[in-house]
Amino acid sequence: MDPRITDRIIAIFDEKFYPDFNWVSHEAYQKYISNYGQDDFRINDVVVYIYKDGKKFGLDGGVLFISPEITIKLNKMFGDNWKPIFQLWFEQKTGLKVARLIAIDDWAKWIVMH
Repeated sequence: MDPRITDRIIAIFDEKFYPDFNWVSHEAYQKYISNYGQDDFRINDVVVYIYKDGKKFGLDGGVLFISPEITIKLNKMFGDNWKPIFQLWFEQKTGLKVARLIAIDDWAKWIVMH
């Protein structure tokens, strides 16, 4: 993908899809995952991303789940093209390695997760 397009998509993520209270330090995320095994990210006090430690799944990195609210919006904006860019953006913002990104577009599946 053209780097200018990637940069524009990342700018949209920065503008519209950052969590409440913005981002914290990479060290804080690492410590939280070490202590609790997962972290929830909220926008407007609604959980929209869940990062789970991938060790229990045998992965080198975690699993990032994206809520239907965000998945549906991003699919409408970019088709499937947003997923690898979102993964890169999330890794850069949190310092957490994403081994697998799961974009959920079914509310029933999302509700069962938490």
